[in-house]
Amino acid sequence: MEIEKKLFTRILFIISFITYSSFVLGLPNIEINEEIPNKSFEKPQHKFDPNIKILFKSVAYPANMIDQSFIDFSKIGSFVYQLESKNLNNSFINLQNNYKLVEINKNKYMISNGSLIIKFKERVDRNSFNKDYSLISKYEMGIRTAYYSKGFDTLNFLMKQFILDERVLSFELDLIDPELVIR
Repeated sequence: MEIEKKLFTRILFIISFITYSSFVLGLPNIEINEEIPNKSFEKPQHKFDPNIKILFKSVAYPANMIDQSFIDFSKIGSFVYQLESKNLNNSFINLQNNYKLVEINKNKYMISNGSLIIKFKERVDRNSFNKDYSLISKYEMGIRTAYYSKGFDTLNFLMKQFILDERVLSFELDLIDPELVIR
């Protein structure tokens, strides 16, 4: 019986040793497998949201800037607008701010004066960027900068240039919610 115990102990020791050795030998393989990069499936990102549509033929003004005689206008929040401006009255030309409607969802509108918010790549010289496009910054928010409008005449050109510019990660219009009251 004692011989059987010694034999059993040796067999158990050999099995334990083989198991431990194979485990230790397998560790380098586990470490190598951890270095295999995981494929991440990212959605292709657009520099500008293709669902946003600027209605260039529209006009919008703060409701408190025009009188009640302009009955052709519809009201949205604290703004009045026309989807297609017909005749520009002299009193409209004298108004300082030129606003347009922006369709963000079907029949959901926001207001824009053409101002932009641009998200930059890290370590971009923004002063150089501002000079390249003759832009004046309003304020900075980390890697984003808001810029004053140069009007809607040059907006399409600027947007096309930003799509091609490698310094720009993305950009968007600095939209105004018409339901918020202007103070």
